[in-house]
Amino acid sequence: MRLKGIARVLISSLLLLSFANICLAGFGVSPPWVRNHYLLPGSRFEQTIILSRGEPEESLKAKVTIDVPEEIRSWFSIDKGLEFVLPKGEQQVPMKVTVNVPKNAKLGKYTGAIMVETFPEKEGETVSVALAAGIDIDLEVTEKEIAGMIIRFTDIGKIEEGSPLKYLMRIENTGNVNTKPDRVYIEVFDQAHQSLLASGENKNLDWVGPFQTKEIAAEFPTIKLGIGQYWAEIKIFKEDQILREEKLVYEVIEKKPSPSPYSYFGRLSNYYSYIGAGILFLIIFGLLVWAERKRQSLLTPRRVKTKKKGKNRNSKVNQRNNQNNFIFFN
Repeated sequence: MRLKGIARVLISSLLLLSFANICLAGFGVSPPWVRNHYLLPGSRFEQTIILSRGEPEESLKAKVTIDVPEEIRSWFSIDKGLEFVLPKGEQQVPMKVTVNVPKNAKLGKYTGAIMVETFPEKEGETVSVALAAGIDIDLEVTEKEIAGMIIRFTDIGKIEEGSPLKYLMRIENTGNVNTKPDRVYIEVFDQAHQSLLASGENKNLDWVGPFQTKEIAAEFPTIKLGIGQYWAEIKIFKEDQILREEKLVYEVIEKKPSPSPYSYFGRLSNYYSYIGAGILFLIIFGLLVWAERKRQSLLTPRRVKTKKKGKNRNSKVNQRNNQNNFIFFN
């Protein structure tokens, strides 16, 4: 009996573990937290959470519950709302959590959780496995200013002949204050990377807000080269520190002909020409139909209708005239 009891416990444990693995494998969140320890009063922070399903064979309704202290409940918002649909066939659905810290927020740490539960999209339907996931909230409001940035992506790409060189940067601000590179310096060489053809520096760059990722451009109006391929050596500075140094190959291509300023009016005039031709055709066709009907009416003899009373009166007058014309002989 004892062996049977142990066996039942083991089987039950295995079933529970299998069910737990199915739930974990069926639904997940990444990252499983909303975390920031450098929030200034009055700042804004966004965290994108990816909701993932292994086998999205049916649409599900997601319900979000934000479990935080009442004093910070108004700080939170979800871009999709507290209820939305996980569409059928989509394994990953992004959900953006926004934290707006008021200017009068008290300094300190704040914790909580966000629960995402799923239900059948329509009432009465059932799902094989109930899906749910939790997201930890770990925030801190501080007076300490933190500056930092990460350059995620850079590119020059193709430039049309006669256009200035433009260097693109995607920058992530990891701090809680506005930031940007101080300057970008560039040197351009020929395709063989032997002769220096041009150089320039740009200090007029856009700011990137706290905890934001933004694409900014450094434009060099004096660097305009002919068609061909070139080497560019770039240095990005923050004060005297080089944040990034790289070499890129870029291409100057033939400038596409700009549309004529009259092309639009030309297309418009053609459009009205077609309409005018159609109206003229309808007018001519109508005149031809009217002329043919007129001709047919002239060829057809008219029938003169007389009234019965008039006919009897004329016959009586004729009889009297005939009687007056008789000559009697004795």
